[in-house]
Amino acid sequence: MTRLSPFLGLTLALAFCVPSWALPTHEAGPGVAANAPVPALRWRTFAPPGGRFSVLMPSASASRTFAFKDGNIGHVFISAGSDNRYVVQYRDESRTLIHDLGSDEVLTLEQDGYLRRRPGSALRRHHMTIGAYPCEEAVVALPRHRQETHRVCLAANRIYDITVVSPASDPEAQADADKFLNSFTPTPAAPPKPAR
Repeated sequence: MTRLSPFLGLTLALAFCVPSWALPTHEAGPGVAANAPVPALRWRTFAPPGGRFSVLMPSASASRTFAFKDGNIGHVFISAGSDNRYVVQYRDESRTLIHDLGSDEVLTLEQDGYLRRRPGSALRRHHMTIGAYPCEEAVVALPRHRQETHRVCLAANRIYDITVVSPASDPEAQADADKFLNSFTPTPAAPPKPAR
């Protein structure tokens, strides 16, 4: 059971405190008023090679790959737009571990570990599916009137964490958060090539 926990620390560090390398800059240039409106978000479909998912993300995303002590590799993609921060990350877990625990238990352990380390309190939590894949969603009230929605999904032995942090009382920011969350689609792995 403890093999699921290394990725949670990474999730926590990146989802709430998005590093500066992932943030867009909206600085006023010469001849532009400091209070000029921020340009409209430019949403695009993001489907990284080997990621086996697609999602709508605003602006360009920054990415990092991390190796864990147990040999697992984590992939993280972060984007920011308006006041929201968007994160998608994934890793492949042992098929034996997934089989032994079962998908519901894996999702519950991931979400429990995530919520234990959050600075706010869970407003709601529920199971859902995206396509044929089981997921669990939690919405957390954060300090400074912010809200975080965290989904963890399981597609075969791949665990996805999809997170958005946004102002809690801004309808436009919430609409953008929903657009991001509802666009996430895992895609099945390509079947292995037949042996010759």
